[in-house]
Amino acid sequence: MNRANRMCCALLIVTAGSSCANAYEFRTRVVRMIGNNAMILNLDSTGCWILPDVPVGSAVRLRLQIGVFDDAHGAAPAGGVVGWTDGTINVPCGTNSRTPGWLPPFSILLNPPPPGNGEPVADPFNSLTEINATRGLVTAVWTCFAQGVPSPQPGPNTLGRNQFVSIYEITHVTSGASPCCAISFGGNLVAASEWRAVGTPVPPDCGSPSNPNDDVPGSVTYAPFPTAPLAFSDCVNICVRTLIADWNHDGGITSQDFFDFTRDFFLGRADLNMDGVTNSQDYFDFIGCFFKGC
Repeated sequence: MNRANRMCCALLIVTAGSSCANAYEFRTRVVRMIGNNAMILNLDSTGCWILPDVPVGSAVRLRLQIGVFDDAHGAAPAGGVVGWTDGTINVPCGTNSRTPGWLPPFSILLNPPPPGNGEPVADPFNSLTEINATRGLVTAVWTCFAQGVPSPQPGPNTLGRNQFVSIYEITHVTSGASPCCAISFGGNLVAASEWRAVGTPVPPDCGSPSNPNDDVPGSVTYAPFPTAPLAFSDCVNICVRTLIADWNHDGGITSQDFFDFTRDFFLGRADLNMDGVTNSQDYFDFIGCFFKGC
């Protein structure tokens, strides 16, 4: 799958005599969210991210992350990531919902429809189209120094330049109907060569040094100057564990599974319920399944 895509001379406006001397890479990845923490996944033999050994019926929060990166031929666009357009998500199994789908600040509202959070609008879904998770106008607050004079004019908040940024989240509940479920993402990625001020910046009205509470903040609004869109595709395989207590994956539940689980438990690597930590609940869940044969 294409997690690193090179773009050369991608600006929508190119000056005469320019050449393809600059290039950069879009990269995408899928991570699992546990609370506020992102669990980085590995790649499997098919080139998809892999999340193995998920108990049947588990609710798995997945985020698509994107970034635009320097490469050996040039620097990433100064304006970072604008977003994901013409987006699609396809999930052939399980139960799926947006949680919440597009993530701020990539949740621009479109008028008229379609809504950028994907069609169809209702959850659950197995296929989404027309996702537009992009940034629009950005307004920066212009403040005062403590001594009652304006601070320098603030710039826009650049995101996703030489780092990943989360852009969309879904929750997938595993069904166990098949050993693995392949979730695919597609569409176009857009960066910004720069952000340009729109209209006239409004400086702050700064009070006297003795009355800082009289300060009235100003603002500057910026719009992205986008690069040409670049197509991408990415995927994640979620594989279920049909026998939860078959800890060593030999196809049956025996005393060896108990010994192997106990060893991993005391080593802190027996997160059976996949909540991000190994604790007594994992032990109780395993013992329950071990004696039930599940």
